[in-house]
Amino acid sequence: ALLGAFPGCGGAIIAVTQYTRGYLSFGAVVATLIATMGDAMFLLLASEPKTALGVLAISMAFGMLAGFVVDRLHGKDFLRPGIDHVRSSEPATKGAGSEARARGADILWLSLMVPGAVIGVLAAFQYAVDDLLASIMGFQAAHWLGVAGAMLALAMWANAGESRATCSLGETACQQNPRSTMQKVIDTTNFVTSWVVFSFVGYELLIAAGGIDLAKVFAVWAPLVPAMAVLVGFIPGCGPQILVTSLYLSGSVPLSAQLGNAIANDGDALFPALAVAPKAAMVATVYSAVPAVIVAYGWYWWVEAGVV
Repeated sequence: ALLGAFPGCGGAIIAVTQYTRGYLSFGAVVATLIATMGDAMFLLLASEPKTALGVLAISMAFGMLAGFVVDRLHGKDFLRPGIDHVRSSEPATKGAGSEARARGADILWLSLMVPGAVIGVLAAFQYAVDDLLASIMGFQAAHWLGVAGAMLALAMWANAGESRATCSLGETACQQNPRSTMQKVIDTTNFVTSWVVFSFVGYELLIAAGGIDLAKVFAVWAPLVPAMAVLVGFIPGCGPQILVTSLYLSGSVPLSAQLGNAIANDGDALFPALAVAPKAAMVATVYSAVPAVIVAYGWYWWVEAGVV
């Protein structure tokens, strides 16, 4: 739950990968996904920090409770993917030239990581980093750094050897092709980044092709708004969730909708989860809907509608 409460999707992604390796229980994954709010938490923290802390406290409490209940019902290894799903062929023999290129790519990756991490944190807190850099450098340096980092991650993931590319999915492949801790971090990050990029682009193309306007979707009967927010929380990625938070901050949706969406959404962590453990990811997402509906409608009827 603490991993999930950390702003952004990194904590939830760590929990999912550690679950596939056997270090965390299925209940721990459920607790993390319930507690996480993804990148939308940065926006809420920057705009209404007291509300953000309240949402975090509620999400963590229900996440821990749900995690213990799920482990009690199903056991800690429920739906854990077996090691046999990892491709276990012998690592391909690489020549000196290939190894040199791989080391060069790792060095370039690390050189982009440091400024990328700083810019990413500032952008998450709604700082106009590109406007500042453009006034100094004459172009949108942050934008193009992001493009370069994403393309490099995609290229490294696509060109990685079979056992190296699957190292993040289980220990067997990692043992066949031992790599340093930093190299494993690079491999796993490239794997997650690639899935996020493909899924995000697919989502945006679907929205554009269908002409869907999520803001108009919430223009429904008031008691249905929390349910709509919970359903939007099922959409993978942080984009739709940031939209819900923006609508809450503008006064277009009530706090009950924000609470339901915060508990139901899994952010970008759902993309790699679907890739490495699809059954577990889908079941965990369904389980997260239970506390989301309880909290959202509990708040709606008790506070906003004044019925209870």
